[in-house]
Amino acid sequence: MRLQEWTYLAGVFCLVACYDNLSRRRTTTVTQSTTFKSDTDFWYNATLAIDGLTNTSDSYCSHTGTDQVIAWLQVDLGAYYSIHSVKLFYRNEEGIWRPYRFRQFILDVSGVPVTESITLNRTRCFTDNTSAPEVPPDVISIPCQHTARYVIVETTYDAPEDDPVKGPILEICEIEINGCEIGKYGDDCISCQGCQTCNIESGKCVCNNTHYGPTCSNECSDKCTMKSCSDETGFCVFGCRSGYHGNRCNIACYACQSGCDRITGECIGDCPVGMYGFSCDRNCNNYCRNGCEKSSGLCNECVSGKMGNFCNTTCGDDCGYGCDQTTGNCTERPEWYDDRPPDTELRYNSFPDSPFILYIVVSFLFMSLTVNVFTVTWIVCPNRFKRREKSNKGCGDSSINSTSIIRQSTVYETADDNTGYHELAYISGSSHYDEFQGDYLDPCSMCPSSVVDNALACHRCDPSSIPVIDSGCM
Repeated sequence: MRLQEWTYLAGVFCLVACYDNLSRRRTTTVTQSTTFKSDTDFWYNATLAIDGLTNTSDSYCSHTGTDQVIAWLQVDLGAYYSIHSVKLFYRNEEGIWRPYRFRQFILDVSGVPVTESITLNRTRCFTDNTSAPEVPPDVISIPCQHTARYVIVETTYDAPEDDPVKGPILEICEIEINGCEIGKYGDDCISCQGCQTCNIESGKCVCNNTHYGPTCSNECSDKCTMKSCSDETGFCVFGCRSGYHGNRCNIACYACQSGCDRITGECIGDCPVGMYGFSCDRNCNNYCRNGCEKSSGLCNECVSGKMGNFCNTTCGDDCGYGCDQTTGNCTERPEWYDDRPPDTELRYNSFPDSPFILYIVVSFLFMSLTVNVFTVTWIVCPNRFKRREKSNKGCGDSSINSTSIIRQSTVYETADDNTGYHELAYISGSSHYDEFQGDYLDPCSMCPSSVVDNALACHRCDPSSIPVIDSGCM
């Protein structure tokens, strides 16, 4: 009787200042894994757990079936709500029945139903660790401040007291889910101030994964993985994108090839060749060959002519091909002798060492020059290479004086030097070339009684009357 009085008083108090019992809303439904049927054909349906009656006697409780591997009861609120707490009433008949089947149950909330989710994808509010022969309390209130749609009670515990009956069983007489609509808080569910969602007790804004701050007005850094951060601090929850570090992932890694440590900024893996240091932001010595050690900057190798840990010491003057990096002893010519530090002014001929190839190239150039000189000479002075024929036959009239003959010879020697005249098969009359040279004289006019065989040759002339002219009649 005393329990009923306290329950009544609590109900009266909640009418004045209390969270809503979301289980009693018209949109709320309840299901369970299986339903037990008694010998009297009474079905212990899941709806008995949300009928508003908190009596823990057998007939007031829902009951799952036997011989199962799992037992669960799920309340679907019909939409997302801000949940404050969950209160469970389990079967307990003093002196007759103890809540031993209630051992090791779990309470989860989720955005998807139990048939489509596993426990890893839910939010855990409570896990009972009671072991036999102890039993948990039959009435238990569990804090569960989350935004969710589904509330799930589940167990896989097979109580030894049930032998020979096997399998886990749930007997929940009533489940109360206390909370408010999203955007409201407090016992009387007043509206949140400055944000869409707030803590159901304090009214402090609760941001989604991509915003933070008192009113959730600040965006998480886009350098955060999945752009997800703490709603209070803005610190990235799942780390940084490659190339950034810091709590908010807003500091770029300097020259890290494989990214850097999210907290310290230290480069992961090796630095690029030629760089070293914690953040790969320091240059190796210019005389290092193949880079240097990441942490200390010690050169892996030195270029020819340098020695020491940092390759900053010059080998002795008598070391023509470099020296040992550690001891400084002169070495023989290495295969990579042509390598030189990038800032030196010395440059070595990259032409092959063998003189045989050099001789071939020089000989080829000399032969090419000789051929070119001969070709040019042939084109410019062709008459120097012709064999001139002397004719025993003269031309023309004995009255022609030697001055005219000499002029004629000069004209035709000049014409003979012009390559264009060699291409003509027949010349008739005076040409522009002859007129340019001066007076024109037709050689055939000197032989009025002869027979003209071609335009430039007169035959059967008196050889005693006219001297033989080399460029005249043939």
